[in-house]
Amino acid sequence: MTKDPYHKARDSFRKYGPALLVIGGVLAAIGIIDFMAAFISMANQKPFSHERPHFPILFIICGIPGVLLASIGMKLTGIGYLKEATKYIAKESSPAAQITTTAIRSAILDDDIPCPSCSTPIEPDSKFCSHCGMQIGGLACEACNAQLQPDDRFCGGCGAAVGTGA
Repeated sequence: MTKDPYHKARDSFRKYGPALLVIGGVLAAIGIIDFMAAFISMANQKPFSHERPHFPILFIICGIPGVLLASIGMKLTGIGYLKEATKYIAKESSPAAQITTTAIRSAILDDDIPCPSCSTPIEPDSKFCSHCGMQIGGLACEACNAQLQPDDRFCGGCGAAVGTGA
């Protein structure tokens, strides 16, 4: 079974990207260490001394190309895993986007109210949510039939305790 060009390229990015990242990181570390050694040798040099300070040749030979290789490796690795990262981001952000669009929609269409359970816009006179099936409203006092809210303990119409029937 032969792979299509997309999978070949993806597999190459996944293989060579991390390799370039590691090689570039090692070279950059060598260059940075050499650069710091040059500063230390200059700091330790006696005033008016004719000694030449340490020149950071490894910084130029290894450090600069190492940073470039590490950057390329990072980019190739990112490209190799782009599809998976995009799927993850979409999965994580879609619930927030759905809640936001539902809230905006219900604000624009001010006659709809959001379902307390799933935030789907529903008509104010609906008894059940068309999306999740939760009962909306419909709670009435057993004594006087006044409309009750789900968290009411006492009826606003007659003062009876909710759920007692008297």
